[in-house]
Amino acid sequence: MKDCTPTGDCHFNKFRRPLYFHGMLLDDKDFRDEQEYHSKKRRLLNRMLHGSGVVCGLLFAKSDENTITMSCGLALDCAGQEIYVPSDVTFPVPVPDKEPKNPCAPKQGGKKICYRIRIAYTEEDTDFEQIHLPGGGCDDKTCKPTRKREGFCIKFDECECPETRKPAECKDLTVGFHQPVTCGCGCDCTCGADHWVSIGTMHVADGKIVGDPTYDCRDYVFSGQMLKQLFTQVPPPTDDCACPDQFERFKELLSLICKTAERTTTTEHRLVEDQGRLNSINTSVQKLTLSMEGRLKDLYNKYDELKPHVAMSSALPATTPEPSTEETSGKPKRGKKTNPEDSGG
Repeated sequence: MKDCTPTGDCHFNKFRRPLYFHGMLLDDKDFRDEQEYHSKKRRLLNRMLHGSGVVCGLLFAKSDENTITMSCGLALDCAGQEIYVPSDVTFPVPVPDKEPKNPCAPKQGGKKICYRIRIAYTEEDTDFEQIHLPGGGCDDKTCKPTRKREGFCIKFDECECPETRKPAECKDLTVGFHQPVTCGCGCDCTCGADHWVSIGTMHVADGKIVGDPTYDCRDYVFSGQMLKQLFTQVPPPTDDCACPDQFERFKELLSLICKTAERTTTTEHRLVEDQGRLNSINTSVQKLTLSMEGRLKDLYNKYDELKPHVAMSSALPATTPEPSTEETSGKPKRGKKTNPEDSGG
């Protein structure tokens, strides 16, 4: 136990546990205080750790055109109270008033009405016993309950049917990620006297069910209040007909994560392929460079071999052949005529 010294700054909350000692005189208030301590502390943890919504079960099935059956299950309301349904329960759907409040209003026969199905925690006194009034006579008696029985209530709220939901984008899902986790409806819950939990939607026309009940606008419990805040609007909707959609947002976020993972894997494969192509290009460039270097060395060697011959040919005098007489006179050289007589003829 922390020792609060004058130099410390200590504060205390409203929770107080009874401390018993030998010989202590106990009355009903002491036992009530002990029960309230544990129940309020449990509800505080339910509210802060889990939030409100359906934990499991509470599934719908259309019994006939006038009734639906809800399976067993568990839900938590925003006050942290457990709404436990131990077995399947069947209940009728709302029937429109035969006599409208306004007789001049036009008839709306056949109109399809959207109802939000909600469930709430309730309790009642039971096991009454007669007791004598304090200070009264022998005949002065009254009845007092000796137990509290817990239960649940179902109601149908007429609401506008939710519009066809558009898949959320990544920027919509990350709203509130940078904000700290709040205490939901407050550390000392003030979300109203009746803590109804939305568990589904149903369409009714003329007192008959249209189609099958759906789980649209169903409120769920995640592993913690933080998850619920991340996947719902910030601040959460407070309208009675607001449509909680954190479960759909959670599925969409998982889908986006899967798509991102697939794209990452594809990108990695492409990077590996591109890296292989780049390595192949680098290898080809290296081979070409080595080939060019070899050719340049061969050219340098050829040049070194031809260099002495080039030097010798440049040292010799240049000689030009003398032109012939024919070339200088431009006339052909004629032969000397001979006398036939001289030749012995």
